[in-house]
Amino acid sequence: MTDYYKMLGIEKSASLQEVKKAYRKLSLKFHPDKNDGDIFFENMFKQIQEAYEILGDIKKKEDYDRKLNNQKNNYYGSHSNFEPVIDYFENDKTLFCSGDEIKFKWKTYNADLVEIKPFGEVSIVGNKTYKLNNVSKQFLIVELKATNTNISKYVTKQIILENKILRDAKYHETRKSEYSNINQELNLKYTTNLNKESFWSIKGRLRRRDYLVRVMLLVIAYTIAYSVLGNYFNEDSVFHLILFAGCFLILAIQTIKRLHDINMSGWWYITLLIPLTVLYLGLIVFVEEGTRGTNKFGLDPKSR
Repeated sequence: MTDYYKMLGIEKSASLQEVKKAYRKLSLKFHPDKNDGDIFFENMFKQIQEAYEILGDIKKKEDYDRKLNNQKNNYYGSHSNFEPVIDYFENDKTLFCSGDEIKFKWKTYNADLVEIKPFGEVSIVGNKTYKLNNVSKQFLIVELKATNTNISKYVTKQIILENKILRDAKYHETRKSEYSNINQELNLKYTTNLNKESFWSIKGRLRRRDYLVRVMLLVIAYTIAYSVLGNYFNEDSVFHLILFAGCFLILAIQTIKRLHDINMSGWWYITLLIPLTVLYLGLIVFVEEGTRGTNKFGLDPKSR
């Protein structure tokens, strides 16, 4: 490959202005019209024009520099029969957002074709910055591939980049799903506990039909027990008190669950005590005799 830099007499780091200046100077010097149509000068003029067409265009210059580097470095290049090696492949960050720029650095040996996928062909040693736009995946795999075409062998190295926006979105979606599952489990557990109902427990709910059936059965059971066993005990015996208290307790339990079913607090069952309290107080007032003599509320009216 012709070294256009040497042909124009400039350094590889020369600017476009320096390239133009060197071209103008040499084109005047080797122009065929000024050299009587000499073949040598004509060929030199054509090569100078060719050099300017390549080095005067930024894109063509980049491609030329890459190919020139690959050709000049015999240790790295296609003349080597050794297997290609990647010394390093690095980047400055792994998390990115759309529009971010990421810089890559790499160095390879024994390779004449080096590519960074998905960006394209690069030099065997160097660094380059790429701008990431419109990346619709959470992970972007960037692969450096170094090939020695002389022996048809290659080696690769990958860097995995992660889209921060998509990562955060997926994290929140996962957390939302986890919270939803936990809430479902809690609701199921809570609902199961609420729906659990047994005859002797105040937990759960009792439908109207079941409540009426139980009350009727309770009345029947009380009547039978009172009729069969009541004859064996006096009216003032403990048996009647226990029988009444047991029936009232069962009725209170069923009433509490019935109140739950109509979305009321079970404490309303206390109202069942009101008529009983009035009855008990009335019996005391009409049946019991007054205290003889003096008590803590005053003198006996009959003693006055």
